[in-house]
Amino acid sequence: MAMSLDLMKPTLPAQHMAFTVPNIFSFSKGQSVSSPLQGPTGSFKYCLLIFPAGTEIASTAEGNAQPVSAFLKISPPEHLRDNWTCPDVRYSLWIKSLKRIKPPDIEYKDKNTFCKEHDDRGWHDMFKRDCLRDYVSPDGALQIMGIIHNLPYVHPPPETPKPLFPGLDFSTEARMLSFRLAEGSSLFFDQRLLMARSEYFQKMLTSDEWQESRKGEVDFTGDPHVTKQIMQAILHFILSDSFQVGSVEFNLEVRKLADRFCLKSLVEKVDAAMKDMLNEDNLLQILAEMHDTDSVVEKSCWTMLESDCNILAKHEDLLDTLIAEKPTLARKLILLGTKRRRRKKKREAFVLHIETQGFLKLGSTGLNFSHFAGLLAQEAQVRVKIENLELKIPDVFSFSKGVAVSSPVVGPTGSFQIILRVYPSGMSSEVSDSRHVAGFIHILPPKHLKDSWSCADVRFWIWVERNNDSACVSTTTSFDQTQISIGWNDILSGRRLQDFVTSDGELRVKAQVWNLPYVQPPTETSEPLFPGLDFSTEAKMLSFRLAEGPSLFFDQRLLMARSEYFQKMLTSDEWQESRNGEVDFTGDPHVTNEIMKAILHFILTDSFQVGSVEFNLEVRKLADRFCLKSLVEKVDAAMKDMLNADNVLQILAEMHDTDSVVEKSCWKMLKSDCSILAQHEDLLDTLIAEKPALTRKLILLGRKKRPRQS
Repeated sequence: MAMSLDLMKPTLPAQHMAFTVPNIFSFSKGQSVSSPLQGPTGSFKYCLLIFPAGTEIASTAEGNAQPVSAFLKISPPEHLRDNWTCPDVRYSLWIKSLKRIKPPDIEYKDKNTFCKEHDDRGWHDMFKRDCLRDYVSPDGALQIMGIIHNLPYVHPPPETPKPLFPGLDFSTEARMLSFRLAEGSSLFFDQRLLMARSEYFQKMLTSDEWQESRKGEVDFTGDPHVTKQIMQAILHFILSDSFQVGSVEFNLEVRKLADRFCLKSLVEKVDAAMKDMLNEDNLLQILAEMHDTDSVVEKSCWTMLESDCNILAKHEDLLDTLIAEKPTLARKLILLGTKRRRRKKKREAFVLHIETQGFLKLGSTGLNFSHFAGLLAQEAQVRVKIENLELKIPDVFSFSKGVAVSSPVVGPTGSFQIILRVYPSGMSSEVSDSRHVAGFIHILPPKHLKDSWSCADVRFWIWVERNNDSACVSTTTSFDQTQISIGWNDILSGRRLQDFVTSDGELRVKAQVWNLPYVQPPTETSEPLFPGLDFSTEAKMLSFRLAEGPSLFFDQRLLMARSEYFQKMLTSDEWQESRNGEVDFTGDPHVTNEIMKAILHFILTDSFQVGSVEFNLEVRKLADRFCLKSLVEKVDAAMKDMLNADNVLQILAEMHDTDSVVEKSCWKMLKSDCSILAQHEDLLDTLIAEKPALTRKLILLGRKKRPRQS
């Protein structure tokens, strides 16, 4: 049974809005004002678009100064801006009087499909029969409220990481920079990579004015804080853009060095980790190191202290050292307790509220609405509605008691999913001999929540129908890991079963599920490219000599960390490449500078830039030789997307006998239409001469018996 993806789109719970238009009578016809955009980050957002004096085409009712036009406007996320639709959005707009003696509310309802060409919908004349002045406050304010149902939710697409080493030329002179440490060891790192990632090292290593550039070493022997562990963390970040959070002391030392080396993104990663680690016990220790950095961590420290100055009393043992070493910070701490705190004024102007599942927050004049809406979006619960799930059970009277039939798994990938499970002759545990149909909804949690989860207030129906007759059961209940399947032993009694069975013995059971929680799949944590790589091991370059162009140079340690092929090659004297320190491709014109650079960039960054069919095939051939399985998979995925009738034989000739997804796709295309071969007569002679096994398969392809079409 196939389910349309549109039926499983997660939707937001009811979204409430309220917007106050001040000085309603000061607006001209056609002049508009909008409420702030609301909604989850990266998904559809919405606002109220108000024309206080009406649109240009709005008519003014008799006795009214102005009609007031109001519309709901939908704004798509950036990645869907060119093509989007929000089907069957239900919404209401209404106006409450702000007078003491209140007339009835004015309310309008509608259902509409919003899209790029029609992104707003509403009413040109909210005041057809009512007097505007009866609804306006004494100071001229008008409050318009709204509610939206069935607004789709989409989560933002994953960000494409920026290349770490764009345009890095492996043919440039390869030199190692050594880092001498106080504890005695030295670490070695490729100067080209340092310059590509750090402006600090770019300046250092391109100028003879720096002694580090002249000597080829950075001397930390006089700084005991720069340990091997700290420096390894810095170099691993430069190499892979990843950082393994450690203790407070470790993180602070890494941040200090990252700031010195102009590694802005590492500073940001450390700050994010430190902000999460901040508490009353380590606050003063962190503030002492982060003072005057204007970082999010420093600001969080001051916020915590301003909310409770008594925290300082817990750190009396640190104060003497702090006063001696950080007099500027000590002065700020003294003045902290003298600040007069202003009373928060009670704000009367109620201009915006957003209601999400389980809580309500209010905004008021002067609030940063974009920040406010963002906070709400993080807490909003998204719910999934699954409609028209149908299970067709053939030969329904042939089933024994206790035998079940299940629908396919339905629901968003990575979130909660459901199965409709039906027992056509009832459960085996039943004592009664009478036949009746049992039906259950079975919840499957996402893998990352399988040990502890709950789905509260899930509403579902199970029913059967035929012609104009139906039998239905429904409930609202909660599921969790102790109760994953809920339903009824008798959705249909045996005496009524015959009424719903088709002439050929088929029973059709349907279900609908509302309010199923939607959770975003957790961000996949990629495996580190160079786990445990020790930069203090001997650093040697391996050169790749090519048929054309200069040789390329690459760190042997990185090659061994990423490839079993190079691990075997470079740890055995039986390989001449290990003895000579070079791989000789001068006799293979297919291994070009461009091909070899693509291989080395992948080893370094795990990324691959797709090229032409010929380029991809050569990269795949070399990746397979070097035991780079994940690169082979990346190339295969790209080639499968590029496959068409014009290149299928060219690709199959190279991919034959690889048992890859690309080869299988080639055969599938040819089997569906053998006439494609006629388009490639110019290739057949070469193929017959060079690929006899493939030629034999192609000859037999057209001889396979096909079932007759009835």
